[in-house]
Amino acid sequence: MQTDLHLFAAAVTLPLAGAVVAGLGGRLMGDTLAKVVTLACMSVAALCGVGALYGGWTTGFGPFSVPLADWINAGGFHATWTLRFDTLSVTMTAMVLCVSLLVHCYTLAI
Repeated sequence: MQTDLHLFAAAVTLPLAGAVVAGLGGRLMGDTLAKVVTLACMSVAALCGVGALYGGWTTGFGPFSVPLADWINAGGFHATWTLRFDTLSVTMTAMVLCVSLLVHCYTLAI
């Protein structure tokens, strides 16, 4: 089950990482390498999303949470960035990432 949670976290964060790398370093990398980086991140994210969905189907979808980072610590108030791993969130993540990968491939004319 722990592997499914890691796959789910990677599926959510990899597209953001690819966008940051290509957006901030696009001029240094060049257009072609920026396209390769974003396509690779989207492909791996889609595979991670489908892997998390398959893992959830085989082991059962429990209402788990994946803490990403602390956000606010003020006095007695504590807020964290957390991903919720349940049936709806994993299914939607896998579907949206697969469709986004297809749209990304179409826009890159692959």
